[in-house]
Amino acid sequence: MHFYNELKSSFIIIAFLGYIFLVSGLIINCLQLCSCIIWPFNKELYRKINRYLALGIWSQFTFAAQWWSKSDCALYIKPDDLEKVRKEHAIVIMNHKYDIDWMAGWIICQRLGIMQGSKIVGKQSLKLLPIIGWCWIFTESIFLRRKWDNDRETLVKDLRKILDNYPKNCFFNFLLFCEGTRFTERKRLISMKIAHEKGLPELKHHILPRTKGFTLLLQGSEDRITGIYDLTVGFKKSGAKPRLLSIIEGRSCQAEIFVRRIPLSEIPKDSNGCNNWVYKLYEEKDKIYDYFVHHDTFEGNGLTRVETQRNYYDLLIELSWMIIIGIPSIFYLIKFLWTSSFIAQLIFLIVVILATIGVRAMIAVTEIERGSGLIVNFAQLLTCIFIWPLSKQLYRRINYYLGTLLWSQLTFLYSWWAYSNITVYVDPQDLKHLQHEYAIILVNHRYEIDWLLGLVAAQEIGLLGGLKIVGKRSLSLIPILGWSWFFSESIFLRRIWESDKKVLEHDIQQLLNGYPDNYYFN
Repeated sequence: MHFYNELKSSFIIIAFLGYIFLVSGLIINCLQLCSCIIWPFNKELYRKINRYLALGIWSQFTFAAQWWSKSDCALYIKPDDLEKVRKEHAIVIMNHKYDIDWMAGWIICQRLGIMQGSKIVGKQSLKLLPIIGWCWIFTESIFLRRKWDNDRETLVKDLRKILDNYPKNCFFNFLLFCEGTRFTERKRLISMKIAHEKGLPELKHHILPRTKGFTLLLQGSEDRITGIYDLTVGFKKSGAKPRLLSIIEGRSCQAEIFVRRIPLSEIPKDSNGCNNWVYKLYEEKDKIYDYFVHHDTFEGNGLTRVETQRNYYDLLIELSWMIIIGIPSIFYLIKFLWTSSFIAQLIFLIVVILATIGVRAMIAVTEIERGSGLIVNFAQLLTCIFIWPLSKQLYRRINYYLGTLLWSQLTFLYSWWAYSNITVYVDPQDLKHLQHEYAIILVNHRYEIDWLLGLVAAQEIGLLGGLKIVGKRSLSLIPILGWSWFFSESIFLRRIWESDKKVLEHDIQQLLNGYPDNYYFN
């Protein structure tokens, strides 16, 4: 048994599973792209096709959890609510305490046969994730920029589009993390300062929820979304650490989910009433999770456990991919290694190692405690190697959001951690121009953190992803920040005018050549 466990966590096995996921995911993404031909003529057929295409990707996650790692998830729900969950459009509100709480939700969805209807409301950078993010695009998830004026319009428009001509007897569920981010104690303490100012009760295990997105979803549902499902996820101490790497290495995690259904008729429709309802809901969720912390189970907390057995569908899908992709690939790999030159074999080995490191880096993105700056740098390096030669526009779009992920951590320190404020004085007309044009910004340099104030202002205005600098060349060598400036095409000078003049002319022309439409830099 020890040998079997070691084998599951070995480099070769993880690389093989990653290869199967990568190839099968890209095949499905291509099929989803082809299915877009159907969209103008028959939206219902398009949606039916993509519901089942998405299963080909999502099922590989539940296979890894249920069959590979033998993880399990216990469900606590009223039997009547269990019957309704299969027969209605719903909004699912989940706590975001763990790296893989979403995985526990997918396990239950897979067992209940509703995983093909899963959608998310998430930040816009998620749709750039290869395979997973692209699948969310084709299955009509909703992505937000975290700029309320734009997001309000996006939510209403996208929800109405989904509700228009949705197939009969097919149902969707929107996963919504009202906390807006994964839980850390630091974020909780910061959010509780705001809760105290608003006169709201303190939460022990949650971040203060954001209410605007949920309120707008509810108001735009046109009474066709009939149920709200409140999910509280807890992972038992007896299982492995709840993270994606544990699942891939075959270590079993043990989860429990406490589910309450709230009929739409019980929720106030006005904005203030709905906001207060969300705050009250999270106060109740906090007590439910606190019970789990003290008892290591939801048993005895008002709901009975409902048995949900794993089925063979995700196992059969994974085995099918292994037969279709894995076996022929092994055959061609052996033939290649037997007949190719040493240089070709060496290149192949380097590609495999880079791919494995890339998979590990993508796994690390799901983990709260990792160094996100280096992860962003590594993602930027991969886009530079593989995407820049093929499409500069796509490369720049991706790096726009990768840069935002990095710089927003600095603005978080200023605005939330230090609880500092900034006041921006600007003519409204100039502000409109700034959001829709390329610009040069001249800043005085009197203070040590005046550059940070610029980042905060850019974040408030919505320009953070397009920020670049003209600076001395040594700045490009600074780990994380300098490397990110380098990949986002900032301009670095030697302070030797003859060479700097050529660098400026060349780099500006290169930036302006092929810059994505509706994206702007300053």
